[in-house]
Amino acid sequence: KNPKDTSEFREFINRSFHPMVDIELWGLDYCGMTFENAQELYVPFHKMSYSLEKGLDEYLQFSSNNGRGLSIFNIPLCTVDPFYWFLFKLKGSDVIFDTYFDTSNEVNEMKDDTSTGANQCMHCYVRDVCPGTYNSTFKLFGDDAVQKIAEYK
Repeated sequence: KNPKDTSEFREFINRSFHPMVDIELWGLDYCGMTFENAQELYVPFHKMSYSLEKGLDEYLQFSSNNGRGLSIFNIPLCTVDPFYWFLFKLKGSDVIFDTYFDTSNEVNEMKDDTSTGANQCMHCYVRDVCPGTYNSTFKLFGDDAVQKIAEYK
């Protein structure tokens, strides 16, 4: 439901926080939800594209004035036009959890529960750099949550 409100979210952040506070957009993890509860929240990624891109356009216009950073996590690249991919946490870039992971304390153990393991992903041209999404999305809603990107020729 939030992609429809990306613009309002950006405005809330700008009104409420200092410009040095960056914005992070995360995909939803359905882990632990019943199918019925998850289904109420579920939006296939291709259906959020227009709203998300509109909000990102507004963010980019605004950030040129205030410098507020934006990063996108656990939302697959097939969600938006390649123009916006520089905002995504791509595979192979520094893993943010490394800073917080302390191997001497088992309580801090963190597991990356994201993948590009759906059938659509297996045949996607950008699979090697795509951040993918939470496995719970594929477990509950199947391969059609994402759409493969064909090779550009």
